[in-house]
Amino acid sequence: MEVTRVDADTWTFTTTGQHHAALYRYAGSQRDSQHYYGQFVVPFSGTARAINSQTVPSPTIPAINVSLTPPELAITNPTGDQTLPAGSDVTFEALAYDHCLDISEEVMWTINDQPAVTGSSWVTTFTEEGTYDVVATALNRSGVYATDRVVITIGNPPSGDTMSVDALSWKFPRRGRDVQVVITIMDPVGNPVPGVDVTGSLGNPAGGVSESISATTNSSGQVTKTIKDAPAGEWCVSITDVQDPAGTYSWDAVQPAPNCITKN
Repeated sequence: MEVTRVDADTWTFTTTGQHHAALYRYAGSQRDSQHYYGQFVVPFSGTARAINSQTVPSPTIPAINVSLTPPELAITNPTGDQTLPAGSDVTFEALAYDHCLDISEEVMWTINDQPAVTGSSWVTTFTEEGTYDVVATALNRSGVYATDRVVITIGNPPSGDTMSVDALSWKFPRRGRDVQVVITIMDPVGNPVPGVDVTGSLGNPAGGVSESISATTNSSGQVTKTIKDAPAGEWCVSITDVQDPAGTYSWDAVQPAPNCITKN
């Protein structure tokens, strides 16, 4: 088979024979060492030629457009690297799209390069101290992949007696239709505080929309609040209280800053 590169994303495949189907395999650019595979079926075309005293068509395979665009992939929980005590349960979640196709359930996870699970959400317990590189990989139909990662550090660092609200993390899920905020509670040395009760509200003051926040932080010290089909405008978070049922921490009563974001 003869392969001619037309441009960055197009190759022309030319072959002779009597097969209506052909396999292709090509290498990526210098920046992308992967190989991609696929199959196409096309009708014969071109002029006749003699092969072994028989007249058969000499087909030309038309240009095949192969998308090298990687899928969209993001680990949505945890929202960043974490330092946790031994024995912590951690929930991992990811969203992946190949153009408009949701392929989240096909996301492959590894921990320190060892296969873990396949799926959009899973939970594991870290019992041993150490550093864990957790990687999510999504592969699209063209064989192009994308990765995202978080680092989980397991240990038993010293804790303080005052907790505070860390910088807010904002997202606009479902292609920008919703507004979502992740609230993280931290101790004085930067460790997340799980199992504390957070109350407050998320609202759009100009639009007269407000919903209450009342939840307990997960193993990553986080509470997530989502408002579906949120109108455009400025959205703000107000924290009313943070309570530790164990009595280990007290909230410093400082509001997160900035505490608002504009949704287009």
